[in-house]
Amino acid sequence: MIQGGTLVTASESTRADLLVRDGKIASIGSQLPNTSTVIDARGKLVMPGGIDSHVHLQHPIDRLSIETADDFHTGTVAAACGGVTSIVDFALQRHGETLRQAVRRRLRDANEQPVIDYGFHIIVTDVRDDVLEEIPALIEEGFPSYKIYMTYADKVVHDDALLRLLEVTAANDGLA
Repeated sequence: MIQGGTLVTASESTRADLLVRDGKIASIGSQLPNTSTVIDARGKLVMPGGIDSHVHLQHPIDRLSIETADDFHTGTVAAACGGVTSIVDFALQRHGETLRQAVRRRLRDANEQPVIDYGFHIIVTDVRDDVLEEIPALIEEGFPSYKIYMTYADKVVHDDALLRLLEVTAANDGLA
């Protein structure tokens, strides 16, 4: 139970208590049933966690032969300390690789390190028929967002391939 705070929602701010059960909001109001754990939120805002939709954790920077400073554990701990409860990182497709291989590699990188929710935008660099055929299933599995470079010679997607990628993504309710 989070008690006595100012609850901030999309439509209003109001003084209310918040009952959490099994990690989910069970009830909002006053005079809620007593629980064994009570957090005193008097004088504080109670609001949803933030979503950071552009992070680079344990991300290789090939041209410099380095990796970003934070791994999935330290980066998500820092995010949680700042009130962020979900992040979206990137799964970069290497040339010759399928999109699924890129996602699997990044899931292995994360390997149970994150302390908050996370997902991936898939960076498409090698548009081929087999790659385009993967997109509907990946969207269905929870990877609806695709990033395409129009810069960086080694990652650029040219107009004809870009159009095909946009058509497949849009037809499957994805984002690019």
